[in-house]
Amino acid sequence: MSYIKGGVSVGSDFNSLRSDINDLWGTGSGDYGYGQTTNTPPSPPLASLPAQTEAGMVVVGADFQALIAIVARIAEQQGTSDTLPSAALYDSGDIAQALADLPSMIATVEANRLSVDVAGATLTTSDLVSVRTDPWSTAVKHELTVSFANEDEARWFFNSGGQIRFDASRTGGSGTSQNTDWTNLLTNIGTVYMNHSTTQQTGSGGFASSIGYYSLTDTYEQLFTQSGSGAYETNDYIINARREDYTGVRGGNGATIRLQVMFNDDHANIHFDTVDGTLTSRIGMRRATAFVSITSPSMTTVTPIT
Repeated sequence: MSYIKGGVSVGSDFNSLRSDINDLWGTGSGDYGYGQTTNTPPSPPLASLPAQTEAGMVVVGADFQALIAIVARIAEQQGTSDTLPSAALYDSGDIAQALADLPSMIATVEANRLSVDVAGATLTTSDLVSVRTDPWSTAVKHELTVSFANEDEARWFFNSGGQIRFDASRTGGSGTSQNTDWTNLLTNIGTVYMNHSTTQQTGSGGFASSIGYYSLTDTYEQLFTQSGSGAYETNDYIINARREDYTGVRGGNGATIRLQVMFNDDHANIHFDTVDGTLTSRIGMRRATAFVSITSPSMTTVTPIT
């Protein structure tokens, strides 16, 4: 590439940089792409430039201003702190003088493409809620779907730092040790979240998998489990997931995620073996909202825990 500091930027160099950025900012493929359609860097305005072969033509400042604006936006989305070349260096209509650090900056935002600045994302905790107030024993399950319009929308959600988040609680009811253990178990979990490549928790004591959106299959796989303590260590909270509406177009991994949130009470006690009070399963999300525009998936309960 002839793109060097102080040198003349040629059309082929600009097109190469533009292609790299559009793979991140636009449709992309696999874990590239945020699905953004506004302010996409334009192609060099060939008709207005000197009549030269593309390999030898220069690129006007307006083109670089557009390119740098998108790189800056991507950097904000990621929280990438590298210094950008100033758009003011490329006054509109002037011949652009290339800076050596622009290709390096583009390489940095490519490497950080799945990162997100939490200040640019919105957390919601109760997009879907299922509540049970009837006493139960053995097991209950909350089954649901998280649906995107298509696999591209799913990719863009997770590529931009999106998460599907889970938490649960048990309150009220009788003062049995069985109830107390379920209360403590669900409190200790904190929040469980699945992102593009893994599942994690904010609390402690659980076993999270290395399964995220891109590694889901057609068969249920366990994302997370956490057990009770002491005499109640056979009680557990489990999250399973599988993909649906899968075609694999542009590296997508399904437009729908089917989820099971399971409360298994395997403890047996000669005095009592019933859980009562209010059991609540909540599903939320983290979605990029400040620097990119990402569409929310729809969440639907298939089987309530009631």
